[in-house]
Amino acid sequence: MQTEGPYLHRTSDLTPAGRRDFVLANTREVRTGLCPEIPLRLLRPDGPMQEEGRHLFDADSLCPYWAYAWGSGQALCRYVLDHPELVRGRRVVDTGAGSGIAAIGAAKVGAAQVTALEADPLALAAIAVNGELNGVRIELLQGEIMTTTLQAWDVLFASDIFFYWPENEGVFSLPAGPGREILVAFPDKRDADRTRLTELARYPVLTVPEIEHPSHQICCVFRVR
Repeated sequence: MQTEGPYLHRTSDLTPAGRRDFVLANTREVRTGLCPEIPLRLLRPDGPMQEEGRHLFDADSLCPYWAYAWGSGQALCRYVLDHPELVRGRRVVDTGAGSGIAAIGAAKVGAAQVTALEADPLALAAIAVNGELNGVRIELLQGEIMTTTLQAWDVLFASDIFFYWPENEGVFSLPAGPGREILVAFPDKRDADRTRLTELARYPVLTVPEIEHPSHQICCVFRVR
């Protein structure tokens, strides 16, 4: 359950233009070590939203996950940048897209259409800003993976939704099949059922900006069998 903490209270009544302004006011342009090709607007360490980072791991609070480039999203993006044939000319949906880094990576290497699915409207505003920063167009869809009816897709991304396990494990059962692929990423230490997963790659990665929660980790990318 999500409660109306300071962040949600302060942003719930913003207009679309207000959400964009909020994102710009609370972020700065940075690049990650793993995906330096992709600039992102991420949390300003000296900004008014910095305090919200202290509540990121409180499951009862809707917090600005979109203001960070999490390790698993970076790992998935890196893999796609290095293997563009996975998405080139295909329709991609990035679920729980956060800052949009994996979605942007897919768009940059030639995906025919990229949709970012996010529950938080501030995240969608941030993804739009980051897409513009990278010169790519990302379709925006508000909702959650297990309750949203997705339009036609060829490749599904799921990475940072695995902060909450096993609530989102149902993504493994989505209808992949001929012509469809599901790629997931999460930290190597994550307690997860890997019986349906084929590991594709693993990367040492640092969450950007750094947080108190251990941010140096190994993140793995998998294909769902």
